[in-house]
Amino acid sequence: MAQSTFGNTGATGHTGTMGNHAGAMAKDKIDSAADQVKGLVDAGQERAGELKDRIKDTLSDAKDRIVDVSGTVKDKLVDAGGTVKDKLGDAKDVVVDRTGSVMATSRRMIKQHPFVAIGIAFGIGYLAMRLIRR
Repeated sequence: MAQSTFGNTGATGHTGTMGNHAGAMAKDKIDSAADQVKGLVDAGQERAGELKDRIKDTLSDAKDRIVDVSGTVKDKLVDAGGTVKDKLGDAKDVVVDRTGSVMATSRRMIKQHPFVAIGIAFGIGYLAMRLIRR
């Protein structure tokens, strides 16, 4: 009986101390791994935040460039529209001037040669009637 008491006490005492030490080492390793994982997660969150800021800045820059380009395009279109309007106005003035001078020349010629003008008008009327009757 003494032998079994001695064996149980010795084994229990020795096993208990080793078990406590192994448990403490395991806990330390788990805590260390948890700290490493937490560090990695924190670093990942920081990098994600930086990436988010960079994307936000890039999109903002792109928006500003688009606004600038659209403003430039608008200005160019307005300028081109003004140029076209000016050219059409100039063309209208030229047509009015030339029409006025053609009308003045026609009036002068009719006053100088009334019978020729009547003959030309009659010929134009005759040709128009022949074309319409067909």
